[in-house]
Amino acid sequence: MSPSLLIAVALALQGSSSDPSPCEGLIVRAEIFSSDLEPSGGDWQEERLEALRGKLFSNETAKTLALAKEFVALTKADTFDRGLALVYLGIALADVKLLKEAHAKASEGMQILAKTTKEKALGQGYALHLMGSKMSEFDRLDAAKIAIGGSIAIRSKHNPDIRTVAVLYANLADIEMKLKDVDAAIGHYQRSLQEFKKDSRSNKATVGRTHCKLGSALFDKGDLVNAQLQLVIGTEIWERAEPWSIEAAKALDELGKVAAARGDNETAQQAYGRANVIRIRLGEKPQESAGHIVWPG
Repeated sequence: MSPSLLIAVALALQGSSSDPSPCEGLIVRAEIFSSDLEPSGGDWQEERLEALRGKLFSNETAKTLALAKEFVALTKADTFDRGLALVYLGIALADVKLLKEAHAKASEGMQILAKTTKEKALGQGYALHLMGSKMSEFDRLDAAKIAIGGSIAIRSKHNPDIRTVAVLYANLADIEMKLKDVDAAIGHYQRSLQEFKKDSRSNKATVGRTHCKLGSALFDKGDLVNAQLQLVIGTEIWERAEPWSIEAAKALDELGKVAAARGDNETAQQAYGRANVIRIRLGEKPQESAGHIVWPG
């Protein structure tokens, strides 16, 4: 990863204690970079692009958008830098809610990133992943979705560890759930599980969690049969991997809720009971979950 980009990401994640909203807009102080974008010799285009990368996530939205457009204008067609520039422009456009244009630019950029390469490209993919994660935390969801998508485009081509790509698809699905796009989330959770299946070393708890999240999304869509199926698969995997996890207990509660909604009271009781065994083991108060069961008649 280039030095300026690494500094930008590090400071964006760290924030500033003197700023009343240190993480809003992934603020990166322009003062830490050169005060202008003038070339200093050598590969002047690359130097200028480096400076633009550093300044891209300033807290001035209009300036950020202008810089992102300039970033695109400086790049050559169908190069890795062009793809990255278009993804950055998509992020900037998403932040000002020009979503149709944002998605068009980002999609063009991701297509280029998926077929081009550059030294240290993985560093750029990692930086986009960090940016997307932090943006999601602070509800910059449309921008986060583009950043994670850009990371997927880079890592799908360059990263031999497909487990990372699987996690990125699950992250993207989580963002879509926050955006209330359940269909898109379901597709991404399914793609995540497909990627996990390609590597037997995948973290079992994460795989189980992803099955459970898919189940919850299917429940929101109204597909109760497949929702219960995914939650059964997910909780079984999760319990084996992390037998005494409070998060696994919550997933069992979700299974109980779905089973009860289907009238499968036996499965619902079993799920609530297993959840409470975990809570008792962890020293927590058991929940009266059986009250959620819809009994016939």
